[in-house]
Amino acid sequence: MSLSNRIHSILERVNTAMRDRYIPALRLSPKTGRARIIKRTGKTLHCFDGFVAVLQASRDQLVAGTLCTKRDVYYRHVALFRSQSQVDRVASCKGLVHGHLRLHLVSGDIVDCAASGHSGVLVPQPETIARIELDPCVSSVLVIEKDAVFFSLLQAGFLDKLSSTILITGKGFPDLATRSLVRRLGSLARRPSTQPSILLPDFLAEFGEISGAESGANSLTRESLSAALAHFDEHDPEKAPCLLPVRVLVDADPDGFEILCTYRFGSAAMSRSRDSLACASAQWMGVRPSEMMRTIPAAKLLPLSQRDRAKLLRMLQRPHIRADTKFRRELGRMLFMNSKCEI
Repeated sequence: MSLSNRIHSILERVNTAMRDRYIPALRLSPKTGRARIIKRTGKTLHCFDGFVAVLQASRDQLVAGTLCTKRDVYYRHVALFRSQSQVDRVASCKGLVHGHLRLHLVSGDIVDCAASGHSGVLVPQPETIARIELDPCVSSVLVIEKDAVFFSLLQAGFLDKLSSTILITGKGFPDLATRSLVRRLGSLARRPSTQPSILLPDFLAEFGEISGAESGANSLTRESLSAALAHFDEHDPEKAPCLLPVRVLVDADPDGFEILCTYRFGSAAMSRSRDSLACASAQWMGVRPSEMMRTIPAAKLLPLSQRDRAKLLRMLQRPHIRADTKFRRELGRMLFMNSKCEI
């Protein structure tokens, strides 16, 4: 039975129970922990209706062959879901990865991340990954905020044209497994077999060099790249690695900034932890507040909500943002403009 037929069967049984004036129930069976029964009554009524709404949206998209984001589900049922996070808990919990890499697990299994068609594979838990094997063609990592954009790129044949890129999405705010994988990929150094040596000018010619006026703590400049290569044997150019660039594509809104900072600096909750899962080399992609007025019509911009402004003010108080002039100025511009935009 196909997934759409299975979902349809569940919804039909729910409708039959309600038609016959019975209280319908759903049995949730997580991979870990005990099964949970929720009924359409009392305190679990909203929870039950939330699951049914997500199931209906999933079935409709599967039948139509289209995509629907969690935000779309939220806005279709604003009266049902008290916040976007409720949809997130129901609809999504793990990140996805797609590209020419293989994850060697401690169990001996090998996860081929290029063999998943247009869907991607679930990111395994960090402790289960023994080794990461990159294909020689891989030259960069693109981390995408939204899973809908991730799926759209795969369906459009993005990796058929740019097979050298690894695509990752944390489906919004990333979980620990996704952040751990991004950090591990960002720390990898590889020695391409197609070149006898890796020279700094060649690298910058391919990926570009940020000018001094635009450079910041998160920019890849000649000086920062040279420093990163300094601990390798400078007397043997063939031993100098090509660093794997990690770029993060996020919305130009407070939530997008939060996700970017989580990948680059670690989450606020883990900022004091010895292992914050931060990928310090992560680079910022997407439209920035300083570019919004020049590149996007004012009618396309969205006003900041009270929650947005409060979030920006809290982020501006964080030590790693206060210490980063570029990040601090961009957040300040967004507050001043009172505008945001999404991908």
